[in-house]
Amino acid sequence: MGQARGPARDRRHLGQYFNVETGDWPRYGVDGAVVHFTGRGDFCSMFVHDIAAGKATNPVTHLYEAIYFVLEGRGSTQLEFGDGSKRSFEWGPRSFFAIPLNAKYRHFNRQRNPTGAACARPRPHR
Repeated sequence: MGQARGPARDRRHLGQYFNVETGDWPRYGVDGAVVHFTGRGDFCSMFVHDIAAGKATNPVTHLYEAIYFVLEGRGSTQLEFGDGSKRSFEWGPRSFFAIPLNAKYRHFNRQRNPTGAACARPRPHR
């Protein structure tokens, strides 16, 4: 597994994401996996992140939108904008949220159990 990608897995519906085997993903600083969601075509990339209890992801920035669906657990996300300002919000099971374009962000698990989140990101159009 490389720095930019976690292990790849095939899935047909969101219910199967709860049982995705994840592995070390250095870019995010947590365990994760790339998930090939049947029917997605080549429109977007999908990922699963496992955030250990009391831990956080590394800060990351994407060129495109990142849309998250929280599978289980509770935590928060901190956004940092180009002017240095920061905003945070909390999330829980079945929360659905988007990260703004070019915002630096990281997720925090503030509970005693692992947290799982699925992320979809549009792929660049060629």
